[in-house]
Amino acid sequence: MNEAGKPIGAIERGPKLLLSAGVLNGRTITCASQMRDDIIQAVASIEYEDTPVVRDENLLTCQGTEDLPQFMRTLINEFGKRKKET
Repeated sequence: MNEAGKPIGAIERGPKLLLSAGVLNGRTITCASQMRDDIIQAVASIEYEDTPVVRDENLLTCQGTEDLPQFMRTLINEFGKRKKET
């Protein structure tokens, strides 16, 4: 999915799966605050933003379920355009 540039979303602890898949190198993300230090230490090239939702190219990350409304709006607004453009 990442190599094809397809949209990827990760909420709360989801970035940990992306870390295991090796797709977080050089990316800007957010995640659950309890995981922030572990993820940052695991990959030195990760840039962490302490904001509810972060988009970095095809990757959309979210801090927690309380931020789902903003996550979904961003998902629809940003990635919904891609379908129309192709």
